[in-house]
Amino acid sequence: MSSDLQDTFRAEAKLNDMKLIYRVLQENMTKFPDLMECDFFDELQHFLQERAKAEGVGIADEGVWDSWLAQPAGR
Repeated sequence: MSSDLQDTFRAEAKLNDMKLIYRVLQENMTKFPDLMECDFFDELQHFLQERAKAEGVGIADEGVWDSWLAQPAGR
């Protein structure tokens, strides 16, 4: 067994895949409240919010944010 195993995970993913994963996690917050303390969720949310803002999306408006998350990238 390798001794260089780490407790972190890094991966590359397409924007559409990240949006889908975020929406699934968000929809299950009440079922799994530990997600609110999850670093992965926080980092994913931050990345997506920054991306949305760069595209001119007003993330403070929940409806606009939700629409952006549901819309496939590149449209």
